[in-house]
Amino acid sequence: MSTGYAAGTIRADRGQKSFKLSLDQFMKKRGAATIASQGRGKKRSNAALFNAIERQYGVPAGPLIAIWGMETAFGRYMGNQHTLSAVATLAYDCRRPEFFTGTFTRRFSSSTAAL
Repeated sequence: MSTGYAAGTIRADRGQKSFKLSLDQFMKKRGAATIASQGRGKKRSNAALFNAIERQYGVPAGPLIAIWGMETAFGRYMGNQHTLSAVATLAYDCRRPEFFTGTFTRRFSSSTAAL
């Protein structure tokens, strides 16, 4: 398993133009109404899963569905960055290193536990 500096991750992190939009502009640009509509269907069709997640972790379905829809279009877009390299890079060269250092440490520990 090879992990390296991910310059593309830093470019994407620094180039997020959506932070310059108002919330209304952002939601319209990202298609929030469509995502919300699709999300309601995902919640119905995966109700048992979301109920189990909420029971075990205390996280309600709404925020999970919103993130799933906004970040991956419900799994249709999975990105093109090597995950460990991206998180390691954000831990090293980012405006929020404490968050990403902890995330990297937890992810790296869980991925190597099976080895």
